[in-house]
Amino acid sequence: ARLTRRVVRKFPHLVMSQTKPESYGMVMHEIAKSIERSERQNYGMGIILTLVLSALLSEIVKAVLRWWLQSASNRALLLGWQTEMRK
Repeated sequence: ARLTRRVVRKFPHLVMSQTKPESYGMVMHEIAKSIERSERQNYGMGIILTLVLSALLSEIVKAVLRWWLQSASNRALLLGWQTEMRK
């Protein structure tokens, strides 16, 4: 749940709305790598946990992207959640 909140918090909705679909993968990869680096620094993970974290983050980012692309109301919800999380 914590990782999902971090992905939602860092999801670049403005960048994504201006990005061509063929570039989504690159943007999502950068988000996952940023969160992964932060988690590794905070928790001092070994190689196996780092690989698991990387795979898990990749799947969470893909799921958030799929959900975001489904409808305009989902995009509005995500923006609202990001605003709440910053408080």
